[in-house]
Amino acid sequence: MWFASCLEWFRSYLQLLRSRVFIGYSMMYGLAQAGFFAFMTVGATVFERDLGMGPAEFGATWAALAAAYVAGATLTGKLSATTPLPRLLGIGLAILFAGTASLLLLVLSVGVTYWGLTVPLIVLSAANGIVTPLSLAGAVSYRPLISGSSSGLSSAIGLTLSGAFTIVAGALYTGKFLPVAVLMTVVAALTVATGLMTRESPSVKA
Repeated sequence: MWFASCLEWFRSYLQLLRSRVFIGYSMMYGLAQAGFFAFMTVGATVFERDLGMGPAEFGATWAALAAAYVAGATLTGKLSATTPLPRLLGIGLAILFAGTASLLLLVLSVGVTYWGLTVPLIVLSAANGIVTPLSLAGAVSYRPLISGSSSGLSSAIGLTLSGAFTIVAGALYTGKFLPVAVLMTVVAALTVATGLMTRESPSVKA
């Protein structure tokens, strides 16, 4: 019995790993988080070393970022009943890239400043509240008959991917935030690119 169950799991995972659409949604889920996780890896140090912020100010800023994520997710939940998932995802991806690109441009033009970091990060956090739940929902619902396997595998792919970028961000940060801002922008561009993977052929299901 256990062998048959294992074989069925293996077949389900193989089916999912062969799906361009499933992989696209799973990578989108991971990359959307990766950009923000990259900042989280060095954020406390940047706010303290470059901006001289104490624990209270840093906590308030982090609370604002969390509130932005919740606001994005709440709005997405309300709009998802009437707006197609691809359209909502497109909006979320556009906002995500705009927030990250503006962060890089501000760091390049005026350096590391409180508002130059916080405002783009609030935009990025709100975009994550849109993209993260929708991309995970897209991965899970793509093969509804094996939604349990889809949920576990997509989460594993996404968390592994986002976790890998925290390591990269830590390696890049040597006291200067610019390399991390560049990494975040590259990750945002890759996240947008995964949207192309989730588009199905009119006649063939990936």
